[in-house]
Amino acid sequence: MEVGLIRLLGFLGALVFVLEGIMIPVSLAAHIILYIVFRMAAQYLNVQSLNRDTLLWFITASFATVVTYVVTRSTPMVLVLGVLGYSVPREQLAVLSMVWLVSALFYWNITEKMRRFTGKASFTVSAILYVAGSVAFTVYLGAPVLAAAFFTLAYAFYTSYIFKK
Repeated sequence: MEVGLIRLLGFLGALVFVLEGIMIPVSLAAHIILYIVFRMAAQYLNVQSLNRDTLLWFITASFATVVTYVVTRSTPMVLVLGVLGYSVPREQLAVLSMVWLVSALFYWNITEKMRRFTGKASFTVSAILYVAGSVAFTVYLGAPVLAAAFFTLAYAFYTSYIFKK
């Protein structure tokens, strides 16, 4: 397996997640890219538990993105850009926050395993930002903090001479 391909796709997948844009299918494409990257990493590192966490993250994060669209009538990137102000009741934002928090559990597991094998703390920083972004939806800041989490993930992939065993 080509380690450089894991790094490149991880970097691009994280950036695509941030730049998911106006249409929801682009967002789901980013989920698919990261799903493939995390599966490739699991195979390369021979860490089978990473496969389970990757699948569960993919399902819950995809669901969270769809819920974000349903609740806010927008994609996370449009919210980051401030094109659409939140005019969503707090109760709906709390539900949105909980959905993202469920996906954060699996994301945390993935990034911690990646940190353990690469030695890059930026994987953990990305997970912390992901959790913080999940909670921050209740105060209208979830999307920008999630964007920071994925910029940090892109940085982690870009700077790591990944997967030194």
